[in-house]
Amino acid sequence: MSAASFPEATKRAFDIASAVLGLALLAPLFLVVAAWIKLDSPGPVFFRQERIGRGGTPFRIHKFRTMRIEAAGPALTVGARHPCFCRRPQQLRR
Repeated sequence: MSAASFPEATKRAFDIASAVLGLALLAPLFLVVAAWIKLDSPGPVFFRQERIGRGGTPFRIHKFRTMRIEAAGPALTVGARHPCFCRRPQQLRR
């Protein structure tokens, strides 16, 4: 390992350790949110979408779902009280 790559390897190790610790601490909250979404409306808990990242590289994003599955219509921004949202999306959409 060269001297120039040591700080990069240390930062990468710190980033991974921080992510694992953060996920472990937030896992109970994620389970509560997932149960809430599942009880609120039928359908999957997560919204999955492919997006385009840096350099045109596609990547998948996973988010908790706050809109109803049966909601159809144009893809445009609407207020939090629109009927296409789950019953209590305000807390999740902050």
